[in-house]
Amino acid sequence: MNKVSNKKIINKIATSSLKNNRRRNIIAFIAIALTTLLFTSLFTIGFGMKNSMELETMRMVGTTFHGVFKRINIEDIDRLKTHPLIKETGIRQMIGAVINDEFIKEQVEISYGDENYIKRGFNYPTTGRLPIEKNEIITDTLVLDLLKIPHRVGEKIKLRYTIEENGIVLETIEDEFILSGFYDADEAMMARMVFTSKEYADSLNLPENIYYLDVMFSNSRNIERNLLQVQVESGYTFDENGPEVDIGVNWGYMSGKLEDADPITIVGIVLILLIIIFTGYLIIYNIFQISVVSDIKFYGLLKTVGTTRKQIMRIIRKQALFISLVGIPIGLILGYFAGNLILPRIASTTSIGGRVVKSPTPWIFLFSILFSLITVFISCRKPGKIAGKVSPVEAVKITDIDKVNYDHIRKSEARVNISKMAMSNLFRNKIRTVIVLLSMSLSLILLNSVYTMTNSFDMNKYLSEFINSDFVLGSAKYFKSDFRFKEDSLTEDVIGLINSKKGFENGGRIYYTPADSVEFLDEKDLEPQNQTPIQLYGLDDYLIDRQKIIKGQIDMEKLKSGDYIIYGGYTNNNGTPVWDRIKYDVGDSVKLNTENGVKEFEVMAIISYDYTNHARYVNFISDKNGKAIHSQLLYLPSNVYKEIIKDPSIMVYQFDVEDINIADYESFLEDYTNSIDYTLDYDSRDKQKSDFDNYKNMFLLVGGSLSFIVALVGIVNFINSITTSIITRKREFALLQSIGMTRKQLNSMLIREGIFYSLGTMIISAIFSIVISITIIKKLTRESFFATYNFTLKPLAIALPIIIILGIILPYIINKSMVRESIVERIKRDD
Repeated sequence: MNKVSNKKIINKIATSSLKNNRRRNIIAFIAIALTTLLFTSLFTIGFGMKNSMELETMRMVGTTFHGVFKRINIEDIDRLKTHPLIKETGIRQMIGAVINDEFIKEQVEISYGDENYIKRGFNYPTTGRLPIEKNEIITDTLVLDLLKIPHRVGEKIKLRYTIEENGIVLETIEDEFILSGFYDADEAMMARMVFTSKEYADSLNLPENIYYLDVMFSNSRNIERNLLQVQVESGYTFDENGPEVDIGVNWGYMSGKLEDADPITIVGIVLILLIIIFTGYLIIYNIFQISVVSDIKFYGLLKTVGTTRKQIMRIIRKQALFISLVGIPIGLILGYFAGNLILPRIASTTSIGGRVVKSPTPWIFLFSILFSLITVFISCRKPGKIAGKVSPVEAVKITDIDKVNYDHIRKSEARVNISKMAMSNLFRNKIRTVIVLLSMSLSLILLNSVYTMTNSFDMNKYLSEFINSDFVLGSAKYFKSDFRFKEDSLTEDVIGLINSKKGFENGGRIYYTPADSVEFLDEKDLEPQNQTPIQLYGLDDYLIDRQKIIKGQIDMEKLKSGDYIIYGGYTNNNGTPVWDRIKYDVGDSVKLNTENGVKEFEVMAIISYDYTNHARYVNFISDKNGKAIHSQLLYLPSNVYKEIIKDPSIMVYQFDVEDINIADYESFLEDYTNSIDYTLDYDSRDKQKSDFDNYKNMFLLVGGSLSFIVALVGIVNFINSITTSIITRKREFALLQSIGMTRKQLNSMLIREGIFYSLGTMIISAIFSIVISITIIKKLTRESFFATYNFTLKPLAIALPIIIILGIILPYIINKSMVRESIVERIKRDD
């Protein structure tokens, strides 16, 4: 046989078929546009969060360089920077830590940095210039504000800083500088920077190994491997003890990478993509399946003139492609704007805050187009096969009227029979009915699952992990996890001031002594690297009563006798004890060598340690094999603690106030810690509640937005099904009316069909929601430290009347607007 080029005729047939089915095309267009909108908004949010997280991490790290060689000398820099893998460098010469009293709540470092280092470190002056003269510096506006220095070039600044080597202070220097430039402070940065001139750094007696060489490679892949390769090929060693030169990877380039995401995140992304694909498939498949059934005679006639099965399938694919050429671009535009509308609200509930990267990367649109086209072609594949398989004889015979049971029309039993007819009509095309029910149910299942998850968020459990009183007052260093010295402790004068204010109810102190002042007696003779470190705390009665007991019971009278101690046990996220990290059990004997001599205690109970009852850090040392030995946390009542510790330090004071006075205390503490005693800081239950609410709202926002769009797709599918049903059954309705069915009965039948759709949707939604809730959601809440599983079907109960109203109104409106021809004209129609 001769090969015939038939592309033009296939395109012409596909185009003509589209023109003859404009209403159906509009619904298909809406479906494809909504599916594309879902993909585009998802990818816009995903890429935006990825880029924003990368920027956030880089701002915290303080640079956009790929990696760094740490604590090297100038000769090392000359050897390393010429390696061919390195495309760009930045040099920093570390001088020391600035220790002005004004910086107790901030970490401030003084260094020299070359121009490229400063540019890539978010430190380039926006006002003024880089330091050139010996005593010139640049810094950010927060440093100036803390020093109460005007934002003006030429201002004089006095700084006190230390020069250190291996953690040992070599020298403390106080000097006066001139401000040559400054830039806006970035709250994300972990350290504030002061940069001097090269001349000033060279004038100091600094240790040799204080240089940092930051480097850029051609791309961000395999940063650590590239750093090691540069070392080895530059003549440095790399053995079982690690690299000769210490290296660092900029984790900003790792934070947004999918391969480094946790399994739950990856599974979540895959599930969302599958939901969108399935949602799009349901509606697009339904449209083309209805289209094929409606035009089955047309495809049968094509078969009679020699059209092959593959050609018919190509005609249907061409129709889908033509509609996609209009629907996908609209979906891309709407999805991109929708994603950028939602992105800042999601970011505002995370550490990213207001620094959101809205980058119109082409990958967003490429992925959206790809997934949309995949969904479209998967959806029209089976309808194409149905059209391709039908024989010309079968196509001519097929008609929905053949399945109508006219015996149901009896006026004496009109109500019952109309209901039976409506039910039988639904099952005349079981596949279509199931698809509509699934597409409408999916959004309700998703919404109920999201609501169940967020409804299970337990504020009390969340708060108990971070705060167990109305307020916590302590040194600013405590809140920076750096409470280590006596001078950082609270005074009784401050506590007295708190207690004297109106509305105070009760409070308690936590005493803490550094780990090196107490040691286990039975480990006294061990090598220092094998001795288990200790963190010993003293608790007032108010706080002992609020501890979460893992094992045993607390008897206050016996505990205060001085013969008993409480042990702090490590627990995982859901509060389950990790017994292999718990060294002592209830009833065990503990001998401590303290400042006031040896003391033996019996472990009375094991409690969970968290942010509410320790220094917010756990000490550890490395044994001779490099394995970490973590601190063991021990707790005593205050009276016993003060007997064995010579000079006890009050680490924090936790207290409750009357509800009516909470706002007054909040205002007082904010003013006191910012204006009167800047060395102090505080936390409150209301602050933590705000964080909890933001976290909960993020889940509701994302899940609710996705549920809304999926619901929209389901409603469109329902409208499409009713509309197409009415179009294809015009002749059937006319024949029914010709043998006695009234217009009122016809509308009643269609409304009943809509109600049956609604009830079917609710039954399916309820069944799947219950199954998902008691399996997946329940398991997720058990693994979370701040969730308590709470079964609910509240969203379904609220949605039920809405779904039923839609089931009543939509069929009535659609039928009234579309059936306007006379009965005779509709009977004469052949389609």
